[in-house]
Amino acid sequence: MSLYQATRLPRAHKAQTTSRQAGEVYEMQGPAFEGLTFEQGLQVIHDKFKDRMRWVWGHDLEADFNEVKERLGLASESTTQGKGFAKQANSMVSVEPVTVP
Repeated sequence: MSLYQATRLPRAHKAQTTSRQAGEVYEMQGPAFEGLTFEQGLQVIHDKFKDRMRWVWGHDLEADFNEVKERLGLASESTTQGKGFAKQANSMVSVEPVTVP
């Protein structure tokens, strides 16, 4: 459980922080919007959001898992319970195909 928590907490914290920041951008609040017209604010929104989710979708969770495993001194343990954190997480999700008429 400590391996899971040590891997999950930094990512969860970043998700919370960036969600709050996204809310401020959606509402055009904060220093980046001071003195701007609505149209100028739209460009700021575009610039702030164009790569906002890259850290979510492009991040290597397996590398995070392995780094935490090393840090906790668990790197020498066998991975017979599954082949890595990301694969274990993916195996817990079952998605059925949907047919659209």
